[in-house]
Amino acid sequence: MAVRSANRQQLSGLFSPGTVLIPPPGQPEREILHQLLDRLEQAGRLDDATSALEIMFNHRCCSFIELAAEVAVVHSKLKTVPELTLAMAVSPSRISCECLAPAVHRFRVLILVLTPFGEPSGYIRVLTALKRVLGEPEWIERLCSLKDAESVWRLFDDRRVALPEYVSAGDIMRTEMRVLRDTDSLSTAIDTFCEFDLTELPVVDKDGDLVGVVSEDELLRICLPEYVTWTEDLSSILDFEPFAEVLRREEEMPLMEIMLFAERYAAVQEDTPAIEVAKTMMRNDIQQVLVTRGQRLIGLISLSDFIRKVLRA
Repeated sequence: MAVRSANRQQLSGLFSPGTVLIPPPGQPEREILHQLLDRLEQAGRLDDATSALEIMFNHRCCSFIELAAEVAVVHSKLKTVPELTLAMAVSPSRISCECLAPAVHRFRVLILVLTPFGEPSGYIRVLTALKRVLGEPEWIERLCSLKDAESVWRLFDDRRVALPEYVSAGDIMRTEMRVLRDTDSLSTAIDTFCEFDLTELPVVDKDGDLVGVVSEDELLRICLPEYVTWTEDLSSILDFEPFAEVLRREEEMPLMEIMLFAERYAAVQEDTPAIEVAKTMMRNDIQQVLVTRGQRLIGLISLSDFIRKVLRA
């Protein structure tokens, strides 16, 4: 059970009009970031803007994502930032981002999020709050039409968006994933395993509801029944006869014959605290957890996702 506090941290409390920049058209990305860091230093929210800029442009503890259409978020973990904070640049024209992004991106809103090393959940909670605000294209258009920093900050403050009290499964899951339909054959499962180098595949019905999981382990068990593992003399099956039998049936064999059901795989609801997800992985010695909204499959969390987003995002 997550502990709920009465006073939740407001998104608008992480910055001020003084840490909002309205850059002129054509201003370079590096100069914009330098000005934002300078403003944070002047506001007492950062100890050393110059060293922070160097760390970010050397790609150390720094990440870049496109949060929404024309909205970019740059995040950095810094020892010189005392608490979770942010700054932003809002422009009516597009800004080109080439230094921090893996490819050239153009955006009108650049949000800089800085977190201290001792607050691993801060960035994820900020992203969740920002998604609630910036998910509406008309709201972004309104934001980019503003002419002064005070109006930008006021627009956020008027929305009264609070940071979530804890990081949930829905905050760290990935939504792009390979799935199988319950009407697929074993042949489709084998092809998907081989093409995408996966070890588990969730199975959904026509409504997108999670009905089971197909795993490579279970596939091997179908090919090699349990009695084979206790047989000393394997001379009669040296030509992989059990595998050949499965191959002869793969087009007709329904996934139901090799599918794992609810008691054999891990699934959590999207509002499950992420720390519970970590406990589930450790307790069951598993590499991934499926995330559902009710019965509908909406994402998954792998062990590498968890480590990257919580410890290095």
